Amino acid sequence: MGLIRSPKIIGLFLAYFLCIFLVLFALKSQIKLARIAMWIYDHQTILQRWECTRGWEIVIVKWMKALSSQAVVVWVKTDDVCAPNSFFFWH
Repeated sequence: MGLIRSPKIIGLFLAYFLCIFLVLFALKSQIKLARIAMWIYDHQTILQRWECTRGWEIVIVKWMKALSSQAVVVWVKTDDVCAPNSFFFWH
């Protein structure tokens, strides 16, 4: 008997893996996705003329501002707070 008894198991694993990977990738690169959305909206005049997509630039800019104002967390290995400073700044 093989490790995998049915090809359906491989298909289900790949489907779940791909969905989780895409969600994590989208969460990681939200600012890039917002910039791409703004570029597409800016260069496609038909999107600016449609009633349902008119005003999206305001929503995208608010989204980008919200993303850029989020806090950044830095994990360090030691409890010495000054240790990372010696790495980043030369004395």
